[in-house]
Amino acid sequence: MRNQVTAAALALAAAIILGGAGEARAQNGHMRQGVGAVNSAMGGAGAATTRSLLGTFYLNPAAVVGYDGTRVEFSLDFLNPNHEISGGSSSLKSSHDHYYVPSAAVSGPVSDRVTLGLGAIHLGGFRTRWAGILDGGAFAAEGEYTAVRFTPAVGFALTDAVWLGGSVLVDWASFRQDPLLVGAPTEEAYPNAVGGDVDIGVGFQAGLLWNLNDFIALGASYASTTGGGEYVLAGTVSAPGSPSFGDLQQVAFNLEAPAMLVGGLAMTPLPSLLLAADVRYLFYEDAAGFALDGDSPFASDGSLAGFGWQNVFVFNLGAEYAVSDKLDLRGGYNHGGAAVTSDLVSVNLTTPGIVENHVSFGFGWQPTRRFRIDAGYIIALENTVSGPVLTPVGALAETVTLKSRGHGMQLAFSLGTRGF
Repeated sequence: MRNQVTAAALALAAAIILGGAGEARAQNGHMRQGVGAVNSAMGGAGAATTRSLLGTFYLNPAAVVGYDGTRVEFSLDFLNPNHEISGGSSSLKSSHDHYYVPSAAVSGPVSDRVTLGLGAIHLGGFRTRWAGILDGGAFAAEGEYTAVRFTPAVGFALTDAVWLGGSVLVDWASFRQDPLLVGAPTEEAYPNAVGGDVDIGVGFQAGLLWNLNDFIALGASYASTTGGGEYVLAGTVSAPGSPSFGDLQQVAFNLEAPAMLVGGLAMTPLPSLLLAADVRYLFYEDAAGFALDGDSPFASDGSLAGFGWQNVFVFNLGAEYAVSDKLDLRGGYNHGGAAVTSDLVSVNLTTPGIVENHVSFGFGWQPTRRFRIDAGYIIALENTVSGPVLTPVGALAETVTLKSRGHGMQLAFSLGTRGF
């Protein structure tokens, strides 16, 4: 049974890559608000709980010790982001919407003290496409960044109450942008993109979970920045009057996932009630591509040196109430500051990391002792950021406004060889 469950989980994990890339709009910056139906429905809180295996691999590998027997969790998220930009008296809506985002995880004990596991989760990203008339002129731009994180992990029970865990983080990420703002312009025209590129970044995550007693648990983890080499993006010179018009132009750009620091608290004031609260800090100002070395987002050659995202503090609240042995109800709230500031909104129209608030709810149904179905729903509340239009030679008099909102549904299936 264990080998069959493990093989099924690994097959589902591979399907995440083969099934295509999607954007996770319920997120803080570009990082997921929560992973899977259970963790997402509880507002993304889960660093000190063992309610969701996917949440464990995202937030705190030490919690993998708390799952009895071999456990498999698969979740499919259906997302509907909505982005809009406006300038002057006109506005445009992004044509990218309706995505699916699968994630999968498996864990199992190898001794009384040691548990191994593997997660394959969609870490997040952004995806936009603009085409139309904006402020009296033609405007067309698109961008896409998506990251899948593989997390082989080990958990160790130092005592019955204190658990330690660690993961190797392997991020498979793709990035494309058109026009290539990250490339040097020719006669004030940026290169037209020919395609995108894929990069693999490597990092680590370490965590601790301390069960103070039967009612209170504390959790903490740190995930490092993950980055590998550079994205090598192909483009062509787009300035019609240039002698090199149409010539191939290669652009190198480094884009890393930020480090993440997490602290969590879980309480069970009643046998049927779980309350969870997490805080996270995302270090965008130290991640290449998101960070800026100076005050200007542009390099001396006119290329975009970085998106200029600011560090993000995130607060997560979640609750789960057991109506019966077979039915659980969940709810949550998530708040994180916008990663994109108003002064840099014009260079982030294809990277719209501005959503700040999410509300979520869901339920879990256990029809048999070893099988569970969970569902969740997230609403990303609307947020608006306005700022000047920036160019390599300075700001223009015009302003641009970016508006984002969205919603999504999650459906998860879990198997446990020793039940739940």
